[in-house]
Formats: sequence, C-alpha cells, structure tokens
Amino acid sequence: MNWQDYYAVAKSLRERSDWLFDRGEHQYASEGVWGALQYAARALKGRYGAVAGNLALERGYLPGKSNSRAEVEVRTAQWGSAKRLHRHFYNSNLPAARLAESRNEAAALLDEAFGALDA
Repeated sequence: MNWQDYYAVAKSLRERSDWLFDRGEHQYASEGVWGALQYAARALKGRYGAVAGNLALERGYLPGKSNSRAEVEVRTAQWGSAKRLHRHFYNSNLPAARLAESRNEAAALLDEAFGALDA
C-alpha cells in the first residue's frame, strides 16, 4: 500500500466510526477511531518518511505543522484519548462523558493529521 491508500482507509474508518457513534454503537465506533489514527500514522510516514521514527504521530509530531513542545504535548494527550477508546472497545468501561471527551480529543488529532496529509 502507498500513503494514499493508507489515507483512504483512515478517512473511511473515520466516516464509519462517526456513523456508528451516531447510532449508539460506541464500542465499534471507538475501535474505528483507533484504527483511523493507526492508518493516518502510516500515511504520514509513507508521505513524509520516518522523520521522527515509526511512531511520529504517537509522539505528537506532525510533519509540515508547528511542533512546539506544547503542541506536541497536546497531540500526545490526544493520542492517549484514542488509546482509551481502543481499550473501551475491549472493556466497555468509559462513562458517557469520558467517551465523548475522548472521542472529541482523538477526532481533533485525526483532523490535524488529515490536514497534514492534504497539504
């Protein structure tokens, strides 16, 4: 797969995840967010190379974007929110408010990653 293929999968997973969340299928939707970020990370690596290692997005780094210490810390926390969603898929342990917060934070990171890929 090339970076465009990974990006297409990431976008598809994001759309399907949003669709599932809208229908109350939060466990499946949560895993979709995690999957979308995994594919977005692969797309970024494929497009820009392994600038900061294989897990650049996980470390909060986005090629072509501002990467101040504060911004990287925010992105790292957003990645942590996506990880919570991933664990929720297996454990169904997030209360509704925490689920919504985690989804919003992970979605913000996805939006930023998609912006870097669209540049």
